[in-house]
Amino acid sequence: MKHKKLPILTVVCIICLGMTAVPLSSHEIIDTNEWTGQIRIEGKNETIFSDEVTVGRITITAFNIETNETEEFTYDEPTALGALVEASNQAGFTYELDYYPQWDSILVTAINDD
Repeated sequence: MKHKKLPILTVVCIICLGMTAVPLSSHEIIDTNEWTGQIRIEGKNETIFSDEVTVGRITITAFNIETNETEEFTYDEPTALGALVEASNQAGFTYELDYYPQWDSILVTAINDD
């Protein structure tokens, strides 16, 4: 089977069209700097939190497992971690976070001593 060569302009147009963001629906664009919703956090034996939270920009501290020091991290957009922080602020439960530099990731290691 012989392959047909496409003109370079056609290839460039295909690549550009693939990278263009096209709205898929006519839904209203919402502010992505804040999210409000219902969350529930389950512990081993009971529900730790079940209520609505509003999440936006947050700064958290986490224990760096390589340096054995606490570091600050800021997230400009709403995250699940931000929902945990806001729930903790509302209900007063505790949580622990470890930072793993090799994966540039934060792990929730405990919520309310669970």
